[in-house]
Amino acid sequence: MRRATAGFTLIEVIVALGILGSALFVLLRFHYGTMQLHGELRDEITTRTLLEQALGIAEVELTAGNATGSDEFGKRYPDYEYSFEGQAVDLDQYPGLYQVQVIVTGPDDIKEEMDTYMFIPSYE
Repeated sequence: MRRATAGFTLIEVIVALGILGSALFVLLRFHYGTMQLHGELRDEITTRTLLEQALGIAEVELTAGNATGSDEFGKRYPDYEYSFEGQAVDLDQYPGLYQVQVIVTGPDDIKEEMDTYMFIPSYE
């Protein structure tokens, strides 16, 4: 007598669940890695944007006659601070040219630096 086979065997179901579980594990692993990279990129973009803002503040402060300074970025970025230091390059040869170093520090010891030169005209 023949038996009717109207379904799957237990082995076939277990193999299918194993394959599905493995695929789900790989997808979740890639998703976690993507989310981690997204967080790192968000922090990097925030730090670089704040570095540009601090560079603008340093330019205004140098124009006002302040060669050094530091402060926080306010309520929106409570864990970020900046500092800057400007030194006049050879004033006889290059009047108004300053070498400026700007440093932005953030949470988890995120630190970004920029060294640049700025021309600050004298209005005397």
